[in-house]
Amino acid sequence: MATIVNWWKRLFGQYPAEVQSQKIQIGDLELIPSSQTVARAETALPGTENLEPIIRLAPPPVDSDLVGLSDPDAMQDYTPSPVAEWSLTFEANQRFDCAELAQILHARHDEFSRPMHHVRTPEGQITYLSSSDTPPHGIALIPAWSLGEWANPDKEKIFVGAQALAKALTELPDGFQATDISFDLLEKQVDQVSQLTAIKPRTVIVVAHHPEGGFWKGREIWALLHQLGLKWGDMDCFQWADPTNQTDYLIWVEVDDGDLGYALPERIAAGEQNFRAIKFSFDILRSPAPEHVLSQLVVITAAYQKALSCNLKAFLDDDPVASPEELRQGVESAVQHLKSLGLKPGSDDVCRLV
Repeated sequence: MATIVNWWKRLFGQYPAEVQSQKIQIGDLELIPSSQTVARAETALPGTENLEPIIRLAPPPVDSDLVGLSDPDAMQDYTPSPVAEWSLTFEANQRFDCAELAQILHARHDEFSRPMHHVRTPEGQITYLSSSDTPPHGIALIPAWSLGEWANPDKEKIFVGAQALAKALTELPDGFQATDISFDLLEKQVDQVSQLTAIKPRTVIVVAHHPEGGFWKGREIWALLHQLGLKWGDMDCFQWADPTNQTDYLIWVEVDDGDLGYALPERIAAGEQNFRAIKFSFDILRSPAPEHVLSQLVVITAAYQKALSCNLKAFLDDDPVASPEELRQGVESAVQHLKSLGLKPGSDDVCRLV
């Protein structure tokens, strides 16, 4: 810890495979395979892939609960989140045709407060009622209502929709068994979600500013960020991808050119894009092992500061931070609050909600 604190004294100014080639276009956004992104960067700025690293980032510890399937082709369950969704289970009196039931439910989707429907198959798999590989038959219906802020959940409306759905299911010719619908359990779960989404701080941010208010040359910053273990890619920004596959990116890096706010290798190569500030950040609640990610953010920004003798400012959300200890305390506070709700940072349940 002493080494980290010493670095941060300086930082705070106390010392000076085969893929498809088809592209998907959505408005101004374009979805392309990562291999094409790498090729584009290498074409514009040859040698990027061979830049010698100046630091070695340590991967986060692996939590088996956060690691994806080792065999992506294995049959898996697609179950509702016990935290991010409120779900019920309706056992069928006999197996039903999934396509026929989906058609019936879709016609009254709004009346039922728009749940996502899952089914349990005769083989015991739980999957979606409607998908590209919908099973032919089911033996139980499992509706799930999203409780995320984006869904603007209204517990009274959800409860009424669930009651309407229960009534409709029991009235079908083949029928479903009645299910106890508890408003108290729904209210308790909604309250847990509200506590989760209210946790602060959420984001650790460190901004590097040009010491004289000028601009760093684009080529210099491009090379340095790659040498720090960051790769250019998604959203034309830089990221530290999670080598343990517990999440997608551990640290996100944005550039400030006074114009676009993202990096274009072709403009950098032409000398047309330079940068006055670089923003390093990560989301505490979405990160596996947030304390570890913070330690690696320290390593990255320390090396950046050492290379360019720049000024740094740190924040927890929008609040300026005066010392590295405050950053650590902010991360620890958010993590402990989350754990008090029985949840892990970086878990699927949490990432569905924040």
